[in-house]
Amino acid sequence: MDGLKSIVKSVNLHPLVLILAIGLLHGGLYLLLVPPWQHYDEPTHFEYAWLIANEGRLPTPGSFDSTMHREVAASMIEHGFFEHLARPNLLLDNTWIGIPQTSDPPLYYLLAAVPLLFLKGADITVQLHAVRFLSLCMFLFTLWVSYQITIEIFPKHKFFHWFFPVSIALTPAFVDLMTAVNNDVGATAIFSVFLWLGVRLLQRGVTLTGSMLFLLVAIACFYTKNTVFLALPLTLFLPFFILFKAPLPWRRLAWPILVLTVGALSLFIFSWQDAAFWYRSLYSVQQNTPTQTQGTHAEQALALHFSPEEKGELNLLQPLRAQTTASLAGKAYTLGAWVWATEAIQAQAPALTIDGEKTDTLIAVTTTPTFFSVSGTIPSDVQFLNILLDPFPQPLDHAITLYYDDVILVEGASPHEDFPVFSRDHATGTWDAQPFTNLVRNSTAEQTWLTIHPALLFRFREQTNLPPYALPALQDYSLTGGIYKHTVINLFQSFWARFGWNQIGLPAFGYSLLGGFTLIGISGAILGGGIQLRKREPQFLLVLAWFAVCMGLIWSAAFARQTLPFWENLPFTPSARYAYPVILPTSMFILGGWGWLAYHYPRIKILAYLPIAILGVLDITSLMIIMQSYHME
Repeated sequence: MDGLKSIVKSVNLHPLVLILAIGLLHGGLYLLLVPPWQHYDEPTHFEYAWLIANEGRLPTPGSFDSTMHREVAASMIEHGFFEHLARPNLLLDNTWIGIPQTSDPPLYYLLAAVPLLFLKGADITVQLHAVRFLSLCMFLFTLWVSYQITIEIFPKHKFFHWFFPVSIALTPAFVDLMTAVNNDVGATAIFSVFLWLGVRLLQRGVTLTGSMLFLLVAIACFYTKNTVFLALPLTLFLPFFILFKAPLPWRRLAWPILVLTVGALSLFIFSWQDAAFWYRSLYSVQQNTPTQTQGTHAEQALALHFSPEEKGELNLLQPLRAQTTASLAGKAYTLGAWVWATEAIQAQAPALTIDGEKTDTLIAVTTTPTFFSVSGTIPSDVQFLNILLDPFPQPLDHAITLYYDDVILVEGASPHEDFPVFSRDHATGTWDAQPFTNLVRNSTAEQTWLTIHPALLFRFREQTNLPPYALPALQDYSLTGGIYKHTVINLFQSFWARFGWNQIGLPAFGYSLLGGFTLIGISGAILGGGIQLRKREPQFLLVLAWFAVCMGLIWSAAFARQTLPFWENLPFTPSARYAYPVILPTSMFILGGWGWLAYHYPRIKILAYLPIAILGVLDITSLMIIMQSYHME
C-alpha cells in the first residue's frame, strides 16, 4: 500500500511527464504494429501531402502523379492491403489508390508535407512512416493541450490533472487514429486548442490577446477539416463570454441576449415549411420555395417550383418503408395524383422507382387539377421502392410551379379512367367501388417537418459534408430508425476500439462490457454534475455549457454524416473519428463519475483508478487483436 501511495504522489507531482510518456509509448506501439496504409483513406491523405512537398504548391482537385500512384499501389500490394480485394492495375496512368482527398482544406497537409521535403526519392513506405511520426507528435500535443484544459478547470484537484488526459492516451481507437496520416489528426489537435482558449476566456476573463487567438484558431479550424468548421459559428459565444464575466448590472443582460440570439439564429437556419416525408433531391437544395403550399385548388398541396435563375433540378422522393415494400413484392400496383400547374405543360407523371429504375410517362398538365395514374408490377425480389415526383428532368427556361394533391399508391391495378374517392383522413377510400388503403404518407401535404433552409444548406454543403436529407431523415424514424440505430452502435464501438478501415474490432461481449462501463461512468457524471449545479458555481456552469454546446454540435454533425440506401448505392456509416475533436469533454462526461467518486469519497478513492485499469486491459486486448489480424494470419 505504501508503494501505491508513493506512485500516486509521484504522479501528482509530475503528471505531464506521465501523460506524455504513456502517449509516446502507446502511440509508438501503434506506429510499429499497424501495417502501412491500414488507416482510413491513408493512401490518398498521404498523396495530398506528397503532392505539396514534391510540386511546391497546393494540388487542385483531381491532381495526381502517375509514378507516385504506382509506388503507393505497389507498397499496398506488398503489405497485404489487397489480400481480399481486386489488385489495381499498375500499368495505368492513374492507378487506383483510393478516394482523392485533394479537395479538402489544406492546413494539415501543409504540416504533413514538411518531413517529406527532406525525404524526396526515399522509399514510399519510409515517407509514410515519417508523416505518421508527425501525427504522433500532434497526438502528444493534443495530450498536452488536454492537460492544460484540466488544470485550467480544476486548479486545486491534482487527481483530475492526469486522470482525464491519461484516459485519452489509453483509448485504443483514438491512439490508432492519431498515429495515422489523416486530416482528422489535425482537426482534433486544432479544435482541442480552440476548446482550451474558450475555457481560458471563461476562467480568466476576456482580453484582446485571448480573443484574437480564439478567432485565429477558429479560422485555422476552417482550413483544417469540415468536421471542425463549427468553430467559426462557435466564435459567436465570445460576446457572451464578455457579458457573463461582466460586473452587474451588465451580467443580468447575458441570458436574455443569449436567448434572443439563439432564437434569431434558429429562425435564420431552420424552416418548418416543407411537406413531411417528401425528401428534396440531392441536386435541388438551393430551391428556396417550400414544398408545402396553400394550393389554388386545395387547402394544402405539394409544390415544386422551377426557377431558371437557380439552375436547379427539383424533385421530391418518398421512400417506402421496409414493411410496405415487402407487402408489395411480386404484386401489381397503381400510383396516381391530382396534378395541376401555373400553366399548361407536358410533364412526367409521378413514378414508382423500383431499385432505382423507373418508367417515364408523359402527361398533359393544365391549370385545372386533373387525376393521372400509372400501373405496373413489382418484382418479387425488390429491395427499395420510392415514389418520385420528377416532372422535368431538365431545367426549364422560365419559371413554373407544379402542384400535387392526394398522391395515392395502392395494391392492385385500378382503372385509369376512374379516380379514387378518399375518406376524411385520406388514408383509405374506394376506387372503382373497391376499398383501398393508401400507402403514401402525408399524401395531402398537411404535415410539415423541420429542415435547414435549403439555400443555407446548399451554400455550405462543401464545408459541412452533410447529406441534405439528414435532418428530415432523423424525424422519419419509421423509415430510418433501424439505420440510425446501427449508426449509434458504430459510433460507440469506434470511439473505444475499432481499427484499420473500421473492419477490425473486439468480440461482441467486449463491447457489451464497454457499454456497462460507459453507462456507469455517465451515470456518475450526471449525479456529480447535478450536485455541482445545485451549488450554482458560475465558473463551473459556464465551462459546462461551453463543453456541452461543443460536444452536442460535433457529435450531432458526426451522427448526421450517415448516408441512406435510398439515395446511395453504398451507404456510408460514420465512425467516432469525426467526433474526436471533442475527445476530452467526451471522456470527462464518460469517466467523470469515477473522478467525482475519487474527489468526494477519499476512503474509496482507490476505486477511481479502476477506469485506468480497465483501459489498460482494453489496450492490451486491442493490441493483441491488431497483431492477430495483421501479423499472425
